[in-house]
Amino acid sequence: MKFIMFTKHLEGLEVSGIIKALQSVGVEGADLCVRPGYPVNPDNAEKQLPAAAKQFAAEGLSIPLVTTPGDFLDPKRADIPRVYAGCGEAGVANLKFGYWDWSKENDGYRVEVERIRLRQSPPNLRDAFLARLRIQPNIRVIGDAAKATRNHL
Repeated sequence: MKFIMFTKHLEGLEVSGIIKALQSVGVEGADLCVRPGYPVNPDNAEKQLPAAAKQFAAEGLSIPLVTTPGDFLDPKRADIPRVYAGCGEAGVANLKFGYWDWSKENDGYRVEVERIRLRQSPPNLRDAFLARLRIQPNIRVIGDAAKATRNHL
């Protein structure tokens, strides 16, 4: 298992600064925040994510996971193909995107996760890369379902 750190709190740093911060705490890589305001963002991910991955690798670090903006929900967004392409080129196998709410009125947690994954993989992006990409939606449990979940922890 690799220990990685979410880079959300490193906003404003360049890639080299993010690398130094990760090295200072002894992790092996990053859950790289690919959002506006960061050196790799949805607008430049196609080119900057592979470049960042090379910088990370040169310093003995990896980027096994990318986290996109919380509103990264519509697969028709123009920047989604750039992020997917950047992940493919950089060898990033895990993509965490968007936030959905789930309640007990839905068809069940696992059913909702699969529904989201299918929605986020539009036909024009279902290629060999997407077959390897593990898409992980973030689901907030709300209402009575949240109370029931807390009771099981």
